[in-house]
Amino acid sequence: MDFDFLSSNLYIAYPFRDSVIVSRPDGDVDIDSLVAAIRVYTYDQRNADLYLDEVDVRSSDGFSTLDTAKLELHWSDDGVTFVLEDGVTATARVVVYGTWVVVTWRHSTEDFVFHIVFPSDAADEESSSSSPSGSSSGPYVTFRLWKKDDDILILASLVKQGPKKIKNVYTKQGSTLTKVAGPGEEFSIQPGFNMEIAQGSADDEDTGRKLTRVAINAVPGAGLGKYLICSGDEYLFTLNGVGPDDNGNLKLGPEECYWLDIPVKSGPTPIQNPDHNIASVATLESNQVRLRNACGPCCSCEDYLKAYDHLRDIWNRAKLVAARINSIRGEYASLVEQIAANQPQDDILFISQVGNQLTVQVSVWNDSTEPTTDSITITLVFNYPDTVTGQNVVQSVVAGLGDPRFPVVQDPDTDPYIEVDDELRAYQVFWWNTVWDLPGIDVDDELTVTATLSGGLEKSETEELTWADLGG
Repeated sequence: MDFDFLSSNLYIAYPFRDSVIVSRPDGDVDIDSLVAAIRVYTYDQRNADLYLDEVDVRSSDGFSTLDTAKLELHWSDDGVTFVLEDGVTATARVVVYGTWVVVTWRHSTEDFVFHIVFPSDAADEESSSSSPSGSSSGPYVTFRLWKKDDDILILASLVKQGPKKIKNVYTKQGSTLTKVAGPGEEFSIQPGFNMEIAQGSADDEDTGRKLTRVAINAVPGAGLGKYLICSGDEYLFTLNGVGPDDNGNLKLGPEECYWLDIPVKSGPTPIQNPDHNIASVATLESNQVRLRNACGPCCSCEDYLKAYDHLRDIWNRAKLVAARINSIRGEYASLVEQIAANQPQDDILFISQVGNQLTVQVSVWNDSTEPTTDSITITLVFNYPDTVTGQNVVQSVVAGLGDPRFPVVQDPDTDPYIEVDDELRAYQVFWWNTVWDLPGIDVDDELTVTATLSGGLEKSETEELTWADLGG
């Protein structure tokens, strides 16, 4: 991690007012390139400047921990040096962020915190023999500087001073702020009805100012107990038929453009000497909650009429298109009915003699308005004289389902059949064309062929044929 704004601080006096020469173990150098940032937090509110006299930070493990962390400072008005030393008068911590090292001192008894940020390359690395322990897990590094001739003045804007104690106590009701106690005056907080006051959780962090917290909780029956009110018209039982919960609360939940506020009885009135960002005061209506609404007309009447006329024109055109669609749909339905009327419902088989071979064509037609989803099985049954010794398939072609297909005929010597898995749309048709040799058949022999459709379609037809002498 590297921050450009920190790097830029190494070329100017910031965080100090002036560029001064300081002493280091290896000689005198300009302080600009040593420190990138400083931040000080203290309760002290004197109008004095803060000076840095010495920084002594040492680590035997590359700033993972600190062996020594000492800081000397003094204020300009008294010149008295005060020391923050880890384990003596303060607690110090170190954190490494990429190429930056951050060291924080927190005074053990006073509200005083000091942060300093310096680049890791500003630290001096020494041999392991220089380490106090002699067995460090990292390089032994030090970051040391101290005043030479000129004072090291920290910019006043980096020293954040706050009060050490409460000076004034105010109460705020609505937008009205009232002072109830000032310097030297006693202020006491006591629990009333249904209230409980206890010590809150303490702030035990090592950084920042330690705070003492007080918890004020609303607990039914605590403090002075439940508030005693007389039964009668003063008690609110329901609001529009809605009663309170177990704690006596009734929730108002406005939505969308509604909201709740408390109406103002008078004001706001500007005050002469604004304090705590309060520039005016107002008086609120007692025991009132107002329900507000921010809804308004979304457009003018003229724009509304234009939009309505435009929508009516679109609606009229849509009705014309719908009428045309209905007319076309009626014509289509009539055409489908005519096609269905002209199609033979059960005429699925055609046989003929071509030379010395028998041609069989089976028409598979979905004459319904619904598609078929199951596979269709086409079975042929031959019935011929005993002189015929068998049947041999010469050709098998399926047409009407795209490119021609050449299915293998199953059980060709007995009751031959094929299966087609394609889904047939309404009124879709395809054909199975086969050519057969009938060894031993003679002229004037009579034969019959029966075609049966099963599965997705259920149909059957039988045709007869007398064998003729075609001179082939």
